[in-house]
Amino acid sequence: GNGMSAGNENGREDGSTLLLTYKRELEESTSTIDLLSVLEKLRKSHISVCKKDLQTTNIGVVVGNLKKHEDEKVQKVAAVIVSNWKHQLRRRKPVEHSGEWKRHDDDCMCAAFRPTYCNRGGATWTCCGACVEDSECSVPVMHPTHWGHEKFHECVVEYDASRHPVYKSRAVIRNIAPECFSSAAAT
Repeated sequence: GNGMSAGNENGREDGSTLLLTYKRELEESTSTIDLLSVLEKLRKSHISVCKKDLQTTNIGVVVGNLKKHEDEKVQKVAAVIVSNWKHQLRRRKPVEHSGEWKRHDDDCMCAAFRPTYCNRGGATWTCCGACVEDSECSVPVMHPTHWGHEKFHECVVEYDASRHPVYKSRAVIRNIAPECFSSAAAT
């Protein structure tokens, strides 16, 4: 061999490698005190996890089982870790729209203008009123890119040559109006 350690080519290796190390340490812990110290290290490590890492390393199962451990402290720390992981996985998955992307037919004034001009580009998601096709659903509340939303103007970067709004990115819109996504993201 050339002395190089295999498996570090793709840069995604670090998260799963660390998780495997913690998993081995958990499995090799012989006392509750050992177990707690490894769990605390894992809790404080804030490793960014994805579903694939949790499944391939099997650490999700190992830590999940520790929620049933006889020691109450072990149960609590394991529960916190699992809950943090779930939160991370949820944050990564944007909420998909349940309605359809089509030309809107509501009280917009666009039909009153000739040539037809619409201040949002003519189409919306029927579920939450979002005016950006590649957006996150905000059901049950109105999407901040809907022209009737109080934060609509904060979501627009500029108006293009045909005076249609150009909207900010998903992440920026989520930061502008987090209250629109908290209920959707919590499900």
